[in-house]
Amino acid sequence: MSKYNANTKVTFSVSTGYVGCRKTETFTLGELGYEDFDEELMESWVQQDYEQWLFDNIDGGWSLEDD
Repeated sequence: MSKYNANTKVTFSVSTGYVGCRKTETFTLGELGYEDFDEELMESWVQQDYEQWLFDNIDGGWSLEDD
């Protein structure tokens, strides 16, 4: 039996290092759509979801400027 279930909570967070610039959000595995709680794959799956969440919650970019 897995130690994880649909009610297991996972918290995602990101910070720029500046005061007040930290975002956290907590989900249950059920809210993330998990139905299979394979312990060997759980870390990989959650990492993929975290990377997507991170991408969705940061705004940045770059530009080239001519002299």
